[in-house]
Order: sequence, then C-alpha cells, then structure tokens
Amino acid sequence: MTIMKKLKSESGFIAVDMLIVAAVLMASVALWSSAERLLAAQQQNFCRTTAVFLAQGELNELEYAVENNLFADLTDEQLNYNNQDFTVQKKITEKETEYLLSVKVLWHYEDSLQTQEQERIIFKR
Repeated sequence: MTIMKKLKSESGFIAVDMLIVAAVLMASVALWSSAERLLAAQQQNFCRTTAVFLAQGELNELEYAVENNLFADLTDEQLNYNNQDFTVQKKITEKETEYLLSVKVLWHYEDSLQTQEQERIIFKR
C-alpha cells in the first residue's frame, strides 16, 4: 500500500477533507451575506445622497423665488431617480423679519418611510 492509500483509509484524513469542504462552504456563505449587506447599504446611501441633493436644489429654487418676488410652486412633487420614487414637499413660512424655507424629501426603503428635511432662513430686505 502506498502512503496515500494508508492516509485515506484512516479516519483523520477524511475528517480533514470534510473540514476543508465545510470551511469553503462557510466562507462562501459569509461572502454572499456580506455582498448582500453591501448592496443594501449602497442602495440606502444612494437614496439618502439623492434626497440631500434634491432638498438642496429645491431650497435654492425657493430662495431664488423669494428673493426675486417670483411665484414659488409649493405643490408636492413626485420624482423618480434610478427606479426610486421620491416625494418632495416644500413650505415657506413668512415671519416679521424673515422667511423660513423648508423642504422635506420622502422615500420608501425596505418597507419603511425615510425622510430628509432641510431648512433655510432668508432675511427680508
């Protein structure tokens, strides 16, 4: 008998084979799980970043309209970016010496409502 046949016939060598196979399978599962989590985090990060830029852009438009005495459309907007639906809600509150501009961006992510809200104060001239 050769040495390899002796090793394969002993139970220790078979156990090592099974241990290696189990380790490879567990590593594959862990890698797959990590990849899924990474993709979910990327999608959430995309949505939040998009909402921040949407809110900033809408605040800029409201500020321009207020400073130039233009009509500001305050109706809710439904927008779709990269197959993700966003709702933009705008509000202008006039006070004695200032305007309070606020924009709220809403979107659904994994069955929960997410929001990004930003405000800006514009002083009257």
